[in-house]
Amino acid sequence: MLTSATVPNPQYSVCITHDNEGQKVRASLESLFAEIDGRFEVVVADNLSTDGSEIFLRNLAREGKIRLLERRGSRGLGRNLALENARGRLVVSGIDMDDYVIPGRLSLLLDFYHKECDGSLLKVMESGICLAPRELFVKVGGWRDLQFSENWDVCERAARIGMYRWTIFKVKNEISTEERSSLIKRNRVRYKRYLDELRLRRNPFQLEKRVSVGKMADYLLALLSTLYTGHLNEAPTGFDDVSGTYFVDSSNWWHRMGQDEKDEVDWYTRLLKRVPNWYS
Repeated sequence: MLTSATVPNPQYSVCITHDNEGQKVRASLESLFAEIDGRFEVVVADNLSTDGSEIFLRNLAREGKIRLLERRGSRGLGRNLALENARGRLVVSGIDMDDYVIPGRLSLLLDFYHKECDGSLLKVMESGICLAPRELFVKVGGWRDLQFSENWDVCERAARIGMYRWTIFKVKNEISTEERSSLIKRNRVRYKRYLDELRLRRNPFQLEKRVSVGKMADYLLALLSTLYTGHLNEAPTGFDDVSGTYFVDSSNWWHRMGQDEKDEVDWYTRLLKRVPNWYS
């Protein structure tokens, strides 16, 4: 049987980023392995994990089930490292190690992609997945050094050349564990998110009605930091990654799975201001 590392010419490269997800990594990868065959390779970019998950990943790499890359960096750099080492014609990014792949959904998404928007960069709302031909990711410059909004950034550059689409398709569920982060850690994460969005010249508060004092303090600190980091975009682009201009309707595809699509319908209604035509 061909394994991920020995597939000579894979059609698909599933590119994964990982950072200390020791409680979730086994269940996540097992759910993915159950959905793929010899057309796929799995490329994992590990952010030098230290919680024991790195040992598990190295064992999988020795067994030929994954191709493992170990390098420190942001999530964007991890996605790009996996892209640089991908051999598949189509790259699937965004199935990460805190995700459980829903049975049957990945293959359905790929069928939808090939029939409805083949050749474009497709962003999948409700799943956080981006998929496109490897050549297109390379053409637009891949992912940049960002921990947050890295997918928005690569999609914005694809939209500039008319190669961006988005849809709603639930492919995975998040694997939940009882993890509590400190107030200091939450503030650091928020500061970093604001900084990355400001570097892209996005408005961090565009979807918020109220901004707390704590959020404003983190925002002002991030704004000050841009004096040292600079910006990645010369000016605001006005790009809206959920604009109806780029939407491709997939509702009839996930509807025929015979599952409860309440989450998908909620997203559909919220983003498009209407419900699927089959839903009552």
